Amino acid sequence: MSILALLLAPTLLFLPTYPAAPEVRASQQVRIEQRVIIRIGPSSGTARPASLAGANPSVPFRIVERPLQGCIPVGAIAGVAAERGDRLRLYMRNRQLLTLRFDKSCQTEAFYSGFYVEQNGDGMLCPARDVLHSRSGVRCSVGRINRLVAEPAP
Repeated sequence: MSILALLLAPTLLFLPTYPAAPEVRASQQVRIEQRVIIRIGPSSGTARPASLAGANPSVPFRIVERPLQGCIPVGAIAGVAAERGDRLRLYMRNRQLLTLRFDKSCQTEAFYSGFYVEQNGDGMLCPARDVLHSRSGVRCSVGRINRLVAEPAP
């Protein structure tokens, strides 16, 4: 042995011993969320809807609401106009006119500048499921959706 090892051997006996460091497992979690919010703006209403295009202006007609079963594609909505009461008029890209009624008493005046809707996985706007948000912060649940059609006056 070397002289240095012999000189340092007694000091090595008095060094403190530390327990082995526990094994640390690094766990990381990544959560990705995506929300798509669609804005539907007010419509100018200058185009004549297809549901009224077949009506002869010389023959008196009336506009009636017919129930629409199921949901409508959010991407097919071209514009919106607030009506009196609890209804919004929806202008569709295929030139149809629809009315949307709210579940409870909701003031449609809050929706004069359009609305926001969070897009679901199916991309549809459905009664009794979806909620519309006005730009002023009002939230209203969709109650019913109807089609507006022209019928000959009685």
